[in-house]
Amino acid sequence: LERNGPRSYYRTRQEFIRAALENWYRGSLLINTLARQVGTEYYHFLQPNQYLAGSKPLTNEEMSKAFDPVSPWISVFDNAYPLWTRLGADLKERDVNFFDLMLMFKDNHETLYRDPCCHFNEWGYELIAGRIWRDVLDYTKVAKLRTHTFENQLRAVTTYGEPIAPLWNIYLQDDEVIYLKQPCAESDIEATFMLHLIPADITHLPHGSRDSGFVNSDFDFEQFGWLIDHTCLAKVPLPPYPIAALRTGQYIPDGGKIWQITVPVVDRAETPLWK
Repeated sequence: LERNGPRSYYRTRQEFIRAALENWYRGSLLINTLARQVGTEYYHFLQPNQYLAGSKPLTNEEMSKAFDPVSPWISVFDNAYPLWTRLGADLKERDVNFFDLMLMFKDNHETLYRDPCCHFNEWGYELIAGRIWRDVLDYTKVAKLRTHTFENQLRAVTTYGEPIAPLWNIYLQDDEVIYLKQPCAESDIEATFMLHLIPADITHLPHGSRDSGFVNSDFDFEQFGWLIDHTCLAKVPLPPYPIAALRTGQYIPDGGKIWQITVPVVDRAETPLWK
């Protein structure tokens, strides 16, 4: 065996890279299996690297101290990253808690790398640790949905024109509207969410909203939601005053509605059910 692995077994550099990534992939599957057998959780995070093109705008300090223009890792990432992302997606399909952080610094203009290998300065590690912590917390929240049974599911159609069926399961839970979709993909959350809250007493509205008769609470998914392991969950808080009805759906600005429903709401303080 050579210092960096059995290269002599492979005819080309690409064969060697593929074999290395396949070993990485199988190793993650084995660790995940062992973790489940002993009743613990396994999370796999793929860290960023400065040699992946487009992964970070490097500062002058990083270019001088943390980037080697003839590093062999440049060609490794050029050749490996497409397969790496496919294998990462397959790990998720096989129920591995896999998170690809390779592009988490793509819009960060701070100095984060400290050497020409792959290591970060203290601030870089803090950012990665914070991201890992948030991802684990978010994943735990979404994972609980698999065993949680929501009640009070919103069931209604539009009150005008042809019904546009909802593409999401929508629930009233405590003082939140919950949007849930399984399975879910990035394309499901690109459109803006419409949420118009119609109060039981119009005097609860600001004067500027009384003519319309509702509070416009439209939102983008990232404001209130998580997309983890093909599950999308958004939890939007409701105001403290009674709501008579709500309209919700999704639309593309200047592109029209995707779906929309209008729902009357029974007083949730007495009977928290959708009609």
